[in-house]
Amino acid sequence: MEALAKTKLPGYEWRVLMVIFRKTYGFQKKEDWISISQIVGLTGIHKSHVSRSIRQLSQRNIVTKRGVHKRKYYKRK
Repeated sequence: MEALAKTKLPGYEWRVLMVIFRKTYGFQKKEDWISISQIVGLTGIHKSHVSRSIRQLSQRNIVTKRGVHKRKYYKRK
């Protein structure tokens, strides 16, 4: 968490990350299946921006994603 506090994240990435935190650690889970539509609904961010934000968080090694087709699992690194 300390390293994350020093990381500058754009607003959309921060909001998407907070949803992933809530859906995982907020329910004492290391990872969870979270649909893009759930993140869209909780943040109000357009689907394409959510997808881009997840990709960027993954590239920065802040979250990991795994899964096939439309079922994706996300977790904080």
